[in-house]
Amino acid sequence: MKKLMYFLAAALLLGCSREEQMNQEELPLTPKVYHVNLAFAGEAANEIEVSRDPLSKAGEVDTNDIYIINVYHKPPLESGYSKYAYGAFDRLENMSLDLYEGTLYQFKATLVKDGRNKLYMMYPNRYYWFANEDYVGEIGNKFIVGEWGDYEYGAGIWANFVREGDTYKFYSYPMWDRYYGIESDYVPENSTVAINLYRAVFGAKVNIVGLTEGSLSFHIENAPEVIVRADSLYTPDNIYQMNLPDYEMESIKAGERYSYKYRTMITWTDATGSRSVKILDEQINYARLERTIFNVTLKQGAVEQGNVEFNIEQEEIADGEIHDLEGSISGVEN
Repeated sequence: MKKLMYFLAAALLLGCSREEQMNQEELPLTPKVYHVNLAFAGEAANEIEVSRDPLSKAGEVDTNDIYIINVYHKPPLESGYSKYAYGAFDRLENMSLDLYEGTLYQFKATLVKDGRNKLYMMYPNRYYWFANEDYVGEIGNKFIVGEWGDYEYGAGIWANFVREGDTYKFYSYPMWDRYYGIESDYVPENSTVAINLYRAVFGAKVNIVGLTEGSLSFHIENAPEVIVRADSLYTPDNIYQMNLPDYEMESIKAGERYSYKYRTMITWTDATGSRSVKILDEQINYARLERTIFNVTLKQGAVEQGNVEFNIEQEEIADGEIHDLEGSISGVEN
């Protein structure tokens, strides 16, 4: 019986050894190296028109635009992707790197339009995603092969520590133009990898009638506040970053439409700042690449200190884009 067990064990070890040898023989000892250039297609290349009240297009690439790219690889016999290379660029011509035959690659890329003036940058080529100097990336115009931290060189859509005037603030939905895209399972060859970038933004426009006193503020939660003062001709018409998960950005290729609800507030404040009237405080639906238009009419009657009254009428157009609000300031304190 013992001899039989020894025989079975030896046969099993021999079989495993032969299988391992066969797997090793399948892999080239020196895999071929491909030098690959990167380029961008999709909405970043102006290939897709926005059919309804279009926002401005990406336009020509300039030196203020910042591209951040993370590259992942899946070597033979490995089941998942791991980090391979990373880089931040403001020049397209420098985007190239070496890839290996027999390995699959994944690219995650983001474009922040006018990024040098939008990102939190304490130094000319160093940007920070959050209010912490550990989360830092360097605009080096080259790929660095190797691991990187969870937030360093973040090509994801979430991190947003941005410039606002002479200061910096954190917003989930900053007012900037941003693109994002993922390409997976790329098989290397001597060619150009075209990464499809899709515009991750939504729009909001506020038309105001009857603002003869004080100011009106428009505020999407976790986004910059917009304030319009009386007698101003300013009509807020802005775009905001829309945070979309990876799986949704990949499925956009099939023409899917995505929308999310964000808390939106419209408030009137008198000239002294001592009294305010809340005209709107609701979850409003915003869609990618669509502008939501808010038409606000203020009918100001006899305004007494601490005595403000208002009503709101909201009518949704069939496509959900336009919200008509009518506020009457005449009586009960807010």
